Amino acid sequence: MVVLVAAAFAVIQQVSVQATVDRDEVALGDTVVLTVTVNASGSDPVTISEPTIQGLSVYGTQDRTSVQIVNGTASRVTSRLLFLRAVKVGTASIGAITVEQGSARATTLPIALDIVATDTRGGGAAISAVVKRLIDIAKPPEGGDEVTVSVLVSDDTLVLGSQVDLLVAAWFPRDVRLRLRSSPTLEPPVLEGAWAYRQVTPVDVAASRNVSGRWYDLFVHHQAVFPLVAGTLEIGSATVSYSVPVSFSFLSREIRREVKSRPESLWVLPQPVLKRPKDFGGTAGRNIRLTVNASNLDLTVGQSASVAARVEGIGNISLWPAPRLKWPAGLRVYPGEVTTNVTTGGGPISGSKTFTYVVVPDSAGTLTVPSPAFPYFDTGDNTYKTARTRTFAFRVRHATGIAGERRKAPPLLPEGSAPIARRITELPDWLWVVLLLLPPLLSLGWRIKPAVRLRPRRPATRVFATEVEGVGARFENTLVRLVPESGMLEGRQLADALMAAGVEPSLATHAGTVKERLRRAVYGPGGVPDSDELVAEVREVINALTKTRDRVVPVVVIIALLGLGAGGGDLRAQTEPPEALYGAGAYGNAADSFAVRAHRDPWIAAHWYNLGGAMYAMGRDGSARAAWARALRLAPHSRTVREALSMLPDPDPMSRTLLWVSPITWSEAMVAGVALWFVTWTLVAFRRRAGRTVLAGALAVVFMAYGVYVKSRYDEPVAVVVGREVDIREAPYNGARPLTKLPPGSAARIESIRGAWMLVSRGALEGWVQSREVEVL
Repeated sequence: MVVLVAAAFAVIQQVSVQATVDRDEVALGDTVVLTVTVNASGSDPVTISEPTIQGLSVYGTQDRTSVQIVNGTASRVTSRLLFLRAVKVGTASIGAITVEQGSARATTLPIALDIVATDTRGGGAAISAVVKRLIDIAKPPEGGDEVTVSVLVSDDTLVLGSQVDLLVAAWFPRDVRLRLRSSPTLEPPVLEGAWAYRQVTPVDVAASRNVSGRWYDLFVHHQAVFPLVAGTLEIGSATVSYSVPVSFSFLSREIRREVKSRPESLWVLPQPVLKRPKDFGGTAGRNIRLTVNASNLDLTVGQSASVAARVEGIGNISLWPAPRLKWPAGLRVYPGEVTTNVTTGGGPISGSKTFTYVVVPDSAGTLTVPSPAFPYFDTGDNTYKTARTRTFAFRVRHATGIAGERRKAPPLLPEGSAPIARRITELPDWLWVVLLLLPPLLSLGWRIKPAVRLRPRRPATRVFATEVEGVGARFENTLVRLVPESGMLEGRQLADALMAAGVEPSLATHAGTVKERLRRAVYGPGGVPDSDELVAEVREVINALTKTRDRVVPVVVIIALLGLGAGGGDLRAQTEPPEALYGAGAYGNAADSFAVRAHRDPWIAAHWYNLGGAMYAMGRDGSARAAWARALRLAPHSRTVREALSMLPDPDPMSRTLLWVSPITWSEAMVAGVALWFVTWTLVAFRRRAGRTVLAGALAVVFMAYGVYVKSRYDEPVAVVVGREVDIREAPYNGARPLTKLPPGSAARIESIRGAWMLVSRGALEGWVQSREVEVL
């Protein structure tokens, strides 16, 4: 009968957690299952902390997640199963478990259960080859009546990520062993900075030796150990506990004794730097294989499918991260069940880890997932390898039929070229000064002071209130140059990403800690007392990261240039024109090609219009509005662009103000003003009527001033929400409190950019959004 030992139920902002075990008493060496059930709402990721466990060892985990979307909100039930084995007689404890989702938090109560000893004289497990080899080298006692215990390791030097076998060997004189009423208890040594798996070993006598005519019996405890850091791995003392009766009487009391081994150590070498991939995250193993399977590749908009990524091989399976899957835009992804299967048969640790995802497409078209990759260090031949699998794509249709039936794709515009007025305004600054000064010089024959050249308004920047905030912004920007997604990473995830970018492990770990301290200092309620010390520390980290970036980036650039030189010649010939893709209904691929054209020639309105058309056909209204707004600013006279924008819902008044479009372009206004400037001084030279001269001069000034005004308005950085509705948060991290939501297609003014986050404002409201959720005009 399943016994509920402990259950804690807390609800904080629609998050609850419950922890149970399947029994309240377990025999030594038997298994107990801990089940953690989390109920959460929304699409934010759920983080489950690891509990503090005493008297038990973890040998397997399994995560299960079910997602249900109701009225656009995701409701998620996550179950985590921990398979524990009793390793010490007495009272075992499982500490409190904390669950976080955004700002919501829930905690369980601790759990306690009893571990009892069992009589193990009736049988035992088979001895593995590794244990036999270690037993053969185990030094038997040199006579005497004392019980001895020692720790044996298979290798005293190994590379980080490799497996080392650790055997606790306890020798008992046979006359002492025969007096025992219960089997002795072996406790393995304490390991700091290592992950251990208990291997199957005999629970009774594993071997016997005759030394000088006296027999000794051996009890063993076997562990497979994976060091987690390079350097010296300290192995603490192992302990053997046993009880000896005072006399041979059955009712005699027992004396409890303990014997400890001497500490040992082994040396862990770091993984080689030579030929290390830039995206390497520290995973190690052997014969690793990767497979990715989707339950359904033909979907309709809003229909869910599951994707299972399975990694299998030899190594520390429990700590293997998820493979890299680059999900395309237009596909919402919810992490699902994570299943870990570990085989501990006495030899190398092997097994598999399966990561499942629930995907829901937001738009129609072909959504391609590039070839998933899993880079790792092969501990067999000490080389870096990457396990890959094939590319796959989702073919997404609208609910009423094939992609594009719900919406009629707007016609494309011919590629064209930049307007003449725009080309004229691209003249050098010195030539503009000559054009403005030449007419009055020729007309009047005397010098005038040069006109002050008007500079376009720069994007608004935020004035930082404190030195800590300012140096924090520099730190975030430095991280983004090394890891573009650093704004969404915290702690160990950020350190792993920095190490993959070529940063030394110690510096990467320190950078993750500094980021956490900066966040508390800038956005915490009490600030930080040692601000001067923190600023100095952050500056040292920035300098160290900058040196790393300067060392890594040139190599990456050279490799990229060599790659372009080797394969770039045939790239254009092998790419299908985006117009053909658009006509065939492959709007996603067409959008990618139109985006390349738009960023290559940003002054051609047709590129932005065609990009917006592809986005509109896929149902991505926010991206379509951003692209068509750019096109209309470049071609305000185009009826086609205005008709395209009329197909989208009207924006709110604040967004209409930020997305304002002038009746004429600023370059047209400047060209008209310069032309009228020439006319004015021509009239002065020929002594025409003063009224006409003044009118021409006034119009010239008005047109040029209007051009400067339009240019300054267009230079104001504006962010347009391109995906689903986004949260404006009070601080630049995912756990910060949301202030409000912005629907797709709405606009906000950009005040500053900090790494992967933007500070935006809408009137009196100011907050942070992720850069990937918006498009900058």
